Amino acid sequence: MLDRESYQEGFRDGVAFARAQMGITESDLATRQRKPFAVKRKQSGKQKLLTQMTKKKWDKYKKTSGKKTYVQIRAMVSRSQEYKRKAKKL
Repeated sequence: MLDRESYQEGFRDGVAFARAQMGITESDLATRQRKPFAVKRKQSGKQKLLTQMTKKKWDKYKKTSGKKTYVQIRAMVSRSQEYKRKAKKL
């Protein structure tokens, strides 16, 4: 039975061999991992309004001991009459 250290050495050798076969170097791996996670899109007018109004409500709500999430607060704001009136004017 193989011990843990020899298994790990064999695994590392296998990975190094596969990298050599594919022509991948350590510097290639480092640059590939630094890609941005997601590209942000520009928000429309209604989305900006919703985000601004939600931030106000969320900041006020955080100060209390509430159990709602940001998404729940945002949903409440999007259904509110105040948001609908302001969005209609855009």
